[in-house]
Amino acid sequence: MGLEYEACAVIGVKIVLKSDIQTITVRGCSHPEVKGAKFCPECGRPMWQSTQEKILDPYTDLYEPLCRVFQGSLYHVYWNSEENEMLIGFGASTSYASKSLVIPLMDDIYQTLQDALQPLGYWTEDVEESFGFHVALACS
Repeated sequence: MGLEYEACAVIGVKIVLKSDIQTITVRGCSHPEVKGAKFCPECGRPMWQSTQEKILDPYTDLYEPLCRVFQGSLYHVYWNSEENEMLIGFGASTSYASKSLVIPLMDDIYQTLQDALQPLGYWTEDVEESFGFHVALACS
């Protein structure tokens, strides 16, 4: 048994997961929200609690949903768990069998990635600025 290498190249984005903790805002009570009110008129609690921490799991919160979105397409999600980063985009790897690849327009790739990442809350300024050509090498 020896080392196995896989190289990949994508036109896409790089997401660096900086923390396993995300700050979120939650409702302060279960009563219906009153627009513009800071406190609930029924119980007096804050309409929204300042923040609550939620532990993020990059595998289930980002990697799995993106794999489902791009399943069966030439869009790939490469996750480097040691560096806690992901490359997401249109591309190929050494495990891809075809010798030729028709590349879509850059604007179409950009829009596809934005449409996939925005609902998950990962289309940030840093991610948008990382749009370009990325390569990676994995060893197992």
